[in-house]
Amino acid sequence: MYWSMIEIVPTHALFNLVAAEVACNKFECLRRETTCLKIQKYSRMYLASKAYNNLRFSAVSIQSGIRGMAACYELWFRKQTRAVIVIQVNSKSLYKKLVIVFFCSFSFFVLFILPSFFNLESDGVK
Repeated sequence: MYWSMIEIVPTHALFNLVAAEVACNKFECLRRETTCLKIQKYSRMYLASKAYNNLRFSAVSIQSGIRGMAACYELWFRKQTRAVIVIQVNSKSLYKKLVIVFFCSFSFFVLFILPSFFNLESDGVK
C-alpha cells in the first residue's frame, strides 16, 4: 500500500542528487567564505587608510607649526638686524657727542672735584 506509491529511484540518480546537494552546500560555504574575506579585506584597508590619514594630518600640522615658528624667528631676526643697522648708522654722530660729553664731564671732575677732595688750590678755587 504505502510502499507501492514510492517509486524506486535508480542508484546513480540518487547518487547524482546527493552529489548535487553536497556541491550546493560546498558552493554556499565557499561563497560565504569569499564574502567574509572581502569584508575583512575592506575593513582592514579602511582601518589602515584611516591610520595613515591620521598620521599624515599630524605630520602636516607639526610641519606647519615649525614653519610658523621659523617665520616668527626670521621676522624677529630681521627686526633686530634693522635696529642694529639704525643704531650703527646713528652711532657715529652719537659717539662723537658722547665722547665730547664724557671728556667735558671728566675735565669738570678733574678740575673741580679732585682739588677740593685733596684740598688743593686751583685757579681761584679754594
